[in-house]
Amino acid sequence: MPTLNECVVTVRPSDDSLLFFGRSHDVWPTRIAWSLFAPGLQAQTPLAGVHGLPSPTCEGSLVTGHNGRLYFSNPSSTVWRGNLSVHSSADGLTWDAGRVVWGAASGHPTNAGYSSLLPRDRGLALLFEGGDAPFPVSWPDTWVRFTWLPYA
Repeated sequence: MPTLNECVVTVRPSDDSLLFFGRSHDVWPTRIAWSLFAPGLQAQTPLAGVHGLPSPTCEGSLVTGHNGRLYFSNPSSTVWRGNLSVHSSADGLTWDAGRVVWGAASGHPTNAGYSSLLPRDRGLALLFEGGDAPFPVSWPDTWVRFTWLPYA
């Protein structure tokens, strides 16, 4: 059984179950484990790795958008905390390739850390860490950044 920390949970619109994601050093290569808690049941599904969502073992954010889709933000790399991306899914089991918000593909420096998504009527508010240099222990070059993403 994987050990988990920095967990997030949201409602899966297709069946009102709770979709649970947790950061794990034990699940390779995704480093994210998931489980479902179905309505009316006392037990959860067994923890499993999330396919298609790479992670450098870093916190991520999971929400249900007002459009009924699920969204997950995290540094999308298995090597370093960079390329902060937002992925979407209809069921929480399969995920799209994601949109890089902060990283090489967006024209910004590639260092990114924790993030938090907030669903709004017409899109997602995203608050995240992003810096211009590699993160040292004290992270003095890190700034909190904010962006707005319309629903796709």
